[in-house]
Amino acid sequence: MIKRIFLAIAALIIVLCVISLFMQGNIWLPLMVILGSTIGIPIGLFYPFPLFTKVTMVIGLIVSLAAMIYGFKNSNAITGQVSAVLGIIVWSFIGLMGLGTGALVHR
Repeated sequence: MIKRIFLAIAALIIVLCVISLFMQGNIWLPLMVILGSTIGIPIGLFYPFPLFTKVTMVIGLIVSLAAMIYGFKNSNAITGQVSAVLGIIVWSFIGLMGLGTGALVHR
């Protein structure tokens, strides 16, 4: 069920909100995940990382996208749900790597 996938993602965002509120007093962590998932990907792809890092990022994005597609197509099975959630998490992590470069700030 696609509903379970969205509930899992919402639960992860809520957990990040609670952790962020306790540690920093604001909800910065979920905002960073959202920014990383959207603008962090192109920033990371345009940043002059070493070749091995860049190739690893591209392969990770392809595998992550494939996992999300597989997960949403097979959302009735538990493996599809887990695949979709893990694909979204990996996509966000790669985006956080790109966002962490600070490439927009230094230019």
